[in-house]
This record gives sequence, C-alpha cells and structure tokens, in this order.
Amino acid sequence: MLASLVAHTGEYSMATSAEAKRLQKLADQIPDHQSIWNIFRYIERSEGENLWIDHTIAMIGASYVDKALEVAIISRLVPLKTAEQEAIFRYEKRGFLSDLSSKIKMAYALNIIGPKTRIDLDHIRAIRNSFAHALIPLGFEYKEVVDVCNLLYSHENLGLLGRWASGDDSRAKYINTTLSIGTKLKDKIRVEEGTTIVMHNQRAFPIRWLP
Repeated sequence: MLASLVAHTGEYSMATSAEAKRLQKLADQIPDHQSIWNIFRYIERSEGENLWIDHTIAMIGASYVDKALEVAIISRLVPLKTAEQEAIFRYEKRGFLSDLSSKIKMAYALNIIGPKTRIDLDHIRAIRNSFAHALIPLGFEYKEVVDVCNLLYSHENLGLLGRWASGDDSRAKYINTTLSIGTKLKDKIRVEEGTTIVMHNQRAFPIRWLP
C-alpha cells in the first residue's frame, strides 16, 4: 500500500493530528531565530572587548544548532518520556548523544541533514571548540577561523529567510549559518502534516530536511 502510494504521489504523509501536535510542541523547544538574533545584536553592540564578543557569539551559535539538532532527532524517534530523553542527550546522564559531534552523526544517519549541512555543522563545532579551548584569546578575524568560515555553505542558501548579519566577514557568515540551520530545522519539524516518507530502492525513508 505504501509503495503504491509513493509511486503515485512521490511522498506519503503519515502523521496523525496527534503527531502533528507533538511535532509542534517539539519545535517550540527550539528558540525562535529572532530571539537568538536579538542576543547576537545585543552582544555586538556591547562595550566589551571584541575578542569577548566573538567568543560569546561562537558559543551561542553552536548551542543554538546543538539544541535544534537534538529536537530534530527526537522528532524522528518514538515518543519518549523526559527521563528517557535525558538518558540519551544529557551529559550528566552519560547520554550517548550528549555532545554536538554525536548529534551531527545521528542527524546524518537519520537523514535529517545531508552532506553539505553535515560539513557546515562540523565546521561550526570546530570553531566552537577552538574558541572554547584556546589558550590565548581568539577572534573571528584570526586566519584559522576565517579559513573555516569561508568554507561555510548554509549562509549562501538563505532564500526567503534573507540575511540576519550584514556583510561578508567571518563573523557574519558564522551567525547567518547557525541561524539558517536552526531556523530551517525548527520550520521543518513544525509542519502541520508531519513527517513525509519517500521511497528509495523499494525502502521507505523519512524525507531529508536539509541538504
């Protein structure tokens, strides 16, 4: 039945109204992109040192995509109780998906993200780790950071989302990339019809959300 429906329509909606409500509730756990953008702007306008500003932006941007990935993964799993989610995602519970690297791998394995977004997320993780573990103050103007930011893809593919941070410097690319990924994941989770299924070689897979 599923195969015939997919062959005819190309995709098959399988979410009930209850499932759609669950997805909406999950999506609401991801902060709205406007609130994160407001935080970025507040930090940029603060009177602190530029290196402190860059460090804070690097941490917040990575935390935003980390949370978006967590919720996206949960949306593809069977409904879990809070304690069960914590056993998977919380560091203090030794959850196997408690770090960003593991979430990226799992999101890719679940076909939530494709290779381009996976590379972007790995670059975001590398930037975050560099800022977090540097023995000397680090900024977005440092060559090593600039080189990685120049490899980011998602900020070039914003479409109707537009751009949040203006300019083409590495900080703007990082901000726009993190906001783009988090926003698109939130919007994909929060679809009224829920998850769609596509067929590939006679096997059903959830449709990929990001390239």
